[in-house]
Amino acid sequence: MEPGQTAHYNEIAEVLTHYDLGELLQFSQNTMGYNNTNFGIQTEKMGERKDYFFRRYKADILPDEIIFDYENLFPLKSWAKDR
Repeated sequence: MEPGQTAHYNEIAEVLTHYDLGELLQFSQNTMGYNNTNFGIQTEKMGERKDYFFRRYKADILPDEIIFDYENLFPLKSWAKDR
């Protein structure tokens, strides 16, 4: 793992300790964004592997901006599922 990757791994693994999603197996950074840092992550829990999206918001993002983000993200997910 590259030096910068270790910090990302440790941060993601620490956040996962607050959720019942299993152990972090791997991650890849999506470098397309410019506001936040986004990752695809894979965890394993009781022998089952699952993929998740992990976003680290910039420190200057306001709570209302995060709420707006999620209010628009979940309807989009539902729309995409129906296609």
